[in-house]
Amino acid sequence: MTRRPRVYVAGPISKGDVAMMASVIFLDFDGVVLCERAYRRGRVNGQLVPEPSCVAALNRITRESGAQIVVSSTWRMFGEAKVRALLAEWGVEAEVIGITPDLSHRPPRGVEIQTWLARNPSPRSFVILDDDKDMGHLLPYLVRTSFSSGLTEADADRAIAILNRVPPSQRGTR
Repeated sequence: MTRRPRVYVAGPISKGDVAMMASVIFLDFDGVVLCERAYRRGRVNGQLVPEPSCVAALNRITRESGAQIVVSSTWRMFGEAKVRALLAEWGVEAEVIGITPDLSHRPPRGVEIQTWLARNPSPRSFVILDDDKDMGHLLPYLVRTSFSSGLTEADADRAIAILNRVPPSQRGTR
């Protein structure tokens, strides 16, 4: 597999970066890679360890779609460098290209994602992996996971299908 160059984004992505972020996964941690089993196991060396099957499902999505990650989890409050390091430590293969903005009034997650989308060039496609449904008009892009099981292979199949749906405005530009 050919690795793409790393793109680290503290602010909006410039128009020149669009080709490197063709598809995006908005990733929550709790209920997606950190499911109930991970919390029951407890910490290893002071760190929560995600469920390996959940990480494998996420890696399959990114391998099959070429998607990169924008962290939408409240874990983003630890900072972009920390969440990037955690995901790498957990075995997540995809590049992390950013985090959703911290909006002071704590709106629904869908508003934070929409704000990120408005501030950055439109990705070719995107999907939201989350165990909550507060996505508003972005609900069609949500693959809702269960906190008890986290991201499953069936969820991964649905995410890949959403990422492979190309809007009519972008057909023929692949």
